[in-house]
Amino acid sequence: MGRDAAKASRKRASSTLESQSSEYVSKMSDMSLQRTALWKECDDRANERLDKLVEIESEKLALARGKEEDRIMAMDLDKLNPLQRMVIERKQKAIAARWCSQD
Repeated sequence: MGRDAAKASRKRASSTLESQSSEYVSKMSDMSLQRTALWKECDDRANERLDKLVEIESEKLALARGKEEDRIMAMDLDKLNPLQRMVIERKQKAIAARWCSQD
């Protein structure tokens, strides 16, 4: 094999290697974009679940607050000592004011 034939052979091998290299880089770039899209989708689903959990916890808190307010409003003040009676009366007034302002 002569010098010119060797150069041509190396040139063909080099161009083949370059095309394979650019194809590899292109595929890796596509895979990276797909991975990023998948992560974003997973994050979106996780955020939706967290939002739903926050909403459920808010509802639970509102129910617990309502039960506590009902319990306070139903207390028999005659059976309490004067200090307890004063505290519960204040709470009842605050609850009644809040209920009136919601209507």
